Formats: sequence, structure tokens, C-alpha cells
Amino acid sequence: MPANVWPREAMDYLVQSWRDGWSFSELAERINERFGVCRTRSAIAGKVARMALKTTEPRTRVAPKAPRAPRKIVALSAEASPRPAPRCDHVLPPTIWKNLLELVDSDCHYPFGETVPFPFCGLPAIPGLPWCPYHAKLCYNHPKGE
Repeated sequence: MPANVWPREAMDYLVQSWRDGWSFSELAERINERFGVCRTRSAIAGKVARMALKTTEPRTRVAPKAPRAPRKIVALSAEASPRPAPRCDHVLPPTIWKNLLELVDSDCHYPFGETVPFPFCGLPAIPGLPWCPYHAKLCYNHPKGE
């Protein structure tokens, strides 16, 4: 039998359980157990809507929800300190900068200036990142204490 075909017994059970006040999640769990099918909560909601089942009472048998723990607030280091100027601390003279065609994967790809063609830092990059250690700190926000 195709997965989208509902046996008559399952539809009758769905109608009765819906009238009894079961939630979509609970209906899905019970129908899956009883009839050996795999229906999602959304499939149950869709079937109820297509069958035009209505209720005047609120769902009375909704499973109780566990209280959530409050979220931990993490302050970012960018909020605690002013953003550093986009310059190298290891002052590189412009003669050491590289242009786009001179860069290789192991070079720092941090651009300088606001006009094309951009010169790039060109110092050795951190393996797996396109920047040197200094420019990686500029490009990422880290939580306090890291």
C-alpha cells in the first residue's frame, strides 16, 4: 500500500482521537504505534485540515512542556573594547605588500585601502584561514575570556 494512503481504521481512529482532544504530536505517536506507519505531526495536521475536522474546545490533552533553562548571555569582546584600526601591528611598508596576482594560498589575503587595485598583507597565513594571526583577530569576534 502506498505511504500516502490511509487505511479506513486509521482515519476512524484519527477522527475519534481528534474529538477526544489529542494534540497533533500525540496523534502521530499513537497512530504510528497502533498501525505500524510513520506519520509526522505535520502529516496529521494536514490530514485533519483536509478532512475539515473542527473543534470548538481547546486541545485538552496536550503533553506538559518542561520548563526551559534561561539562556546564558555571552558578551562579545568587540563590545568590551573599541575595534582596532585596520592596520598591521607589525607595520609593513607598502613595498612588502602584494597585489592580487602575487598572492598564494599561504599568504594573508587582508586588503588595505579603499580603491582598486587593493594591496594585500601577504604575511604567512594561519593554516586553514586566509589571514595572518593579527588580521584573523580583526575579522572574528571572540567571547570574553577566549
